[in-house]
Amino acid sequence: MRKSRIILLVLFISLSFAIVKAMEDEGNHYAVDQTAVVKNTIEAVLQPALITEGSAPEIVSYPVLADLEPVSSSTTPETCTSRVETRFGLVRQLNGDTTVFERGIENRWPIASITKLMTAIVATEHNALASNITFTESILKAEGTAGGFATGEVVNGADVLKGMLLVSSNDAAEAIAQTYGRDAFIRIMNEKAKELRMLDTKYVDPSGLSPQNQSTASDLYKLMGYLYDEHPELLQITRQRSASISIAGVKAKRKLSNINIFAGQANFIGGKTGYITEAEGNGNLLTLFTYNNQPFVIVVLGSPDRFGETKSLLTCI
Repeated sequence: MRKSRIILLVLFISLSFAIVKAMEDEGNHYAVDQTAVVKNTIEAVLQPALITEGSAPEIVSYPVLADLEPVSSSTTPETCTSRVETRFGLVRQLNGDTTVFERGIENRWPIASITKLMTAIVATEHNALASNITFTESILKAEGTAGGFATGEVVNGADVLKGMLLVSSNDAAEAIAQTYGRDAFIRIMNEKAKELRMLDTKYVDPSGLSPQNQSTASDLYKLMGYLYDEHPELLQITRQRSASISIAGVKAKRKLSNINIFAGQANFIGGKTGYITEAEGNGNLLTLFTYNNQPFVIVVLGSPDRFGETKSLLTCI
């Protein structure tokens, strides 16, 4: 009798271990399924064409991306952002307490053409766009041909601004700064950064061609907040899919198409791309989206896929 009890006890213990092991296996299977959801979300990202900032874009139209839906609520933010490879980044509600993602937000990085947002602010606030701007040989020495501006062309200041923000024209940025007074203009850019408490930001040119133009994700969050509060008209330009500009003495208007693939999307408020070869082949993107009627800033600096990773981060909100 005693021997029978011992045998039954051994069988009970063995069965218990088998049940526990099965539960653990089910838990692992669930984790894999959740990872697959995130992987599919990322792989579904529209791959953008390769474009060198400041050059004439080869492709001038992009499909409008559908409004994005969040990933499953059972997926944690940490899991959602685990595949994001951007060197530094931030996803934070503007003027709110919600931070979805942050990585090295105080680390400085060459921001390239994101510089042009500060150029636009200074130009607007210091009346640098009030008159026509003549494109000279000195202005056109800037690297890149985006905007198609030529020596001797006279363009309204507001149209030059469109060329700078839509197609990231380096010529347009130089035209604004040189017409005002280049050294004085760059000095004001740095003074404005200090005023906005962007204490880790430095500008040495108006276009972002120099790798010495540097900032942090934290500082760029402040910059976007200022644009949202004080200059919504500049963000409005950056979210347009295209715009037409006029050249003095030329009847036909020149069409400029936005190189930002988010342009035209309903929940995209505005932003700016940035890319230079010195950044190890990685791109930058500063964007502002609405989600549930709340504005969220997304910063990616040093990303191998700035558009795809921005879209992935947006689904994590």
